[in-house]
Amino acid sequence: MKLRVLTLNCWGPPLIARDRSPRMNAIGSALAQMDLDIAGLQELYQEQDRQSVVQGAAAGGLVYSRYFPSGTIGSGLLLLSRFPIEDATFLRFRLNGRPQELIRSDYYAGKGIARIRLQTPLGPLDVYDTHLIAGYGEIGPDVFFYHRVAQAYEVARYVNAMSQKTAVIVTGDLNSTPDKLVYHTCEKVAGLEDSYRNANPGDPGITVTTDIPYVLIHEPERIDYILYRNGSTMAFQVLSSEVVMKAAPPNVGALAYSDHYGVCTTFELAARETEPSVPIEEKASIVQLRLILKEGLKHAQNAQKTAWIGTGATGLACALLIASRGRVRMSRRDLLRLLMTAGATGAALTSGVTLSLAMAFSEEEQAFRDMLAELEQDYGP
Repeated sequence: MKLRVLTLNCWGPPLIARDRSPRMNAIGSALAQMDLDIAGLQELYQEQDRQSVVQGAAAGGLVYSRYFPSGTIGSGLLLLSRFPIEDATFLRFRLNGRPQELIRSDYYAGKGIARIRLQTPLGPLDVYDTHLIAGYGEIGPDVFFYHRVAQAYEVARYVNAMSQKTAVIVTGDLNSTPDKLVYHTCEKVAGLEDSYRNANPGDPGITVTTDIPYVLIHEPERIDYILYRNGSTMAFQVLSSEVVMKAAPPNVGALAYSDHYGVCTTFELAARETEPSVPIEEKASIVQLRLILKEGLKHAQNAQKTAWIGTGATGLACALLIASRGRVRMSRRDLLRLLMTAGATGAALTSGVTLSLAMAFSEEEQAFRDMLAELEQDYGP
């Protein structure tokens, strides 16, 4: 049985995504014409955008769909299928940015990994969709590198837990190139194979580049993937994999379908008794993963200490400013009272921000501790 799968980051954040409505209509129409069996989509935060895509894709046979609400604005993850969906689950990442980072707004999406179990003519198939936290290299340093590695570990561990003997496809934007630990964690810890790399050895397969009109600053990178793993009664053969949706959509007034290209893989899926793919317990990968999680823990601990010190200092400043108001010289009373009130208000607000930061870093510390304990449980000390 042939199985044709697409992944696409649809670039649908409210307010900042340009030409959103015509692009979503165009994406739905394109999916209808691609003879797809499965589509894993990301960044579809708006209900009207999801409806445009769902309705368009249904005309091409993708009649089953599942969206995964999460956080404040939603996970953005939408899975479409030609086959009936018999089960659906979602795991929200424990580390996903911080509420204070309004520009790096992944926290408000409540990102995670979505899963649907499909009933295909050859038996059950688990399809996952995910979108890991971005590096935001366009606006500054990669402050959430440790979070992204932790998310990759959660992806791998979730796939292992939910699909022990069932064949697996994982679609998504990993925000990682194939030479990075995030990619290797999915590959090694979950035993996942890269369909594009297997079909196109040595081809970079760029999915984000300034060749896309909506992308102003970005190194050419491959960060969008269709990964797979054999099950105990079902095996994959990659027939082809290609980067798609590179041309501008016709007659809609949009410059491109998205700020990413899509990836489309065609598999030959065979029902046969076989040993399921298993995680590759490569010692070097596990050692590196443990090291990075420990670094993340240390970073959270140090940042938490700094935030608590800031909370105490600004709280003390606020108290001193308020107490000093009664001792202001009368000749400058009105002006100085105004300045003191403004200073006290500013100090109080700053204290509140640093307090929330301290609490956020405390939660991060615990999450890293929990994951290190899980890693030791799975692979030993």
